Amino acid sequence: MPGAWTEEDLRFQAESIATQKLHNGGFNCVGSQVLVTPAAWAHTDKLLYHLRAVMRELAARHPYYPGAQERLQRAASHPNAEQMGERPGDPVLITGLDPTADERAFREEFFCTALAETRLAGADPADFLRRAVIFCNERMWGTLAVNLIIHPATLRQHRRAFEQALADLRYGSINVNIW
Repeated sequence: MPGAWTEEDLRFQAESIATQKLHNGGFNCVGSQVLVTPAAWAHTDKLLYHLRAVMRELAARHPYYPGAQERLQRAASHPNAEQMGERPGDPVLITGLDPTADERAFREEFFCTALAETRLAGADPADFLRRAVIFCNERMWGTLAVNLIIHPATLRQHRRAFEQALADLRYGSINVNIW
């Protein structure tokens, strides 16, 4: 969620997102698959900057799960993919996915150390949140878990929209600021 995040907050959230994806080598069914960010938010690129840095700093995860190396290579072949290292199992970050396109990341679980990012419009936090809920409910495959990352001040300012989002999300596990 857009909000009054400091540089330190952005780094912390980048560490959290990377942990969500890379825990157990990405072999976790509730691990993050697609990061949905606000297109018009001034801090989206800063968050991704920190996410890239964290993903490069972490030790490689051995792709031990059957088919993981092939799935990682398939993710790395995407035109928007960035390899976060040279070792087998190093993460792949795919940014700037068109939220209206038929992207593999929206309909298949990576189940490896690949993470995708897409940006949605939204003039303010409440508008972005509404659009994100619709996107996740209608475009994303799977309904196991969703994580909302929201600044406490933004939550206070947009409590009603946030509670509506929680009610509208069709996921088995809805997590707030923790995965």
